[in-house]
Amino acid sequence: MPSPLHRLLLVLLLYTTTTTITTTTKLSCHALSSQPAVQQPPRTYHYFAFGSNMCTSTMTNLRNLSPLASTAAVLPCHELRFNIPGIVGIEPSSASVEPVEVTIASDNGRGEDDWIEEMVTNDQVVHGTLYTLDERDFATICQTEGVPFVYSLHRCRVIPYVGDGRRAGITSLKQVLWETLSMDAKGADGNKNSHSTTTTTTTKRITNSILQTHNRGIPAFTLRATHKQWRTMPDIPPSQSYLNVLLRGAMEYHLDEAYVTKLRNVKVGKTWVGDGLAEEMLRWAERRK
Repeated sequence: MPSPLHRLLLVLLLYTTTTTITTTTKLSCHALSSQPAVQQPPRTYHYFAFGSNMCTSTMTNLRNLSPLASTAAVLPCHELRFNIPGIVGIEPSSASVEPVEVTIASDNGRGEDDWIEEMVTNDQVVHGTLYTLDERDFATICQTEGVPFVYSLHRCRVIPYVGDGRRAGITSLKQVLWETLSMDAKGADGNKNSHSTTTTTTTKRITNSILQTHNRGIPAFTLRATHKQWRTMPDIPPSQSYLNVLLRGAMEYHLDEAYVTKLRNVKVGKTWVGDGLAEEMLRWAERRK
């Protein structure tokens, strides 16, 4: 039987051990809580601009944004529209894009390259500027463009220009579409798809989603008219001032000559004072800086 002294020593030993364990546990928890949190990489967005936002000055001076990167790009299977109503006599309309379905037929007389060229000729592609934006700037774009009341965010796939020649955009588009159509014809298993035939004529209905299916092009957001009646109604001729800002952006990024010519030939609407306000607003923002 242990003596009273032994009991006292045993109690002291147990108390010391318990205190040490408790202190160590507290220190360990403090060490864990004081470790810095793992930093997630900042989120970025690709935004395809086809209207006045094509112009870098619109983004930096008028909207006070700081794009992380920008390049010329082309959006296939879409058409440029001026169907966003503005203020009559001042700025009658703004630009938008609408998806279209393209039919490409190849036969013994005409190859797919000819039909891709025809798609371009029939205004079924839109050229513009592809921006990389941080989360704050992308939110600002949505706010300043009136998302979701005027515009809706529209997911798409765009193809960046390669080179700066007179047809750099279309050359890049042809290359990617050729590769995409070849992949689509083979199918995921490497065999021919059911819609591919051995007859002399093959018809393919192409939409922008085919690029998504085969992971081609750059995934991006662009802007489309929110209201369905706007999407189907005739275009409203824009002001010359607004169109000039589009042309400024198109020339800044060396968009294809044929597309710049198309923009120059857009019918403009009547304005009560001057040619509109878009250019003057941009100049004011530039002077303010």
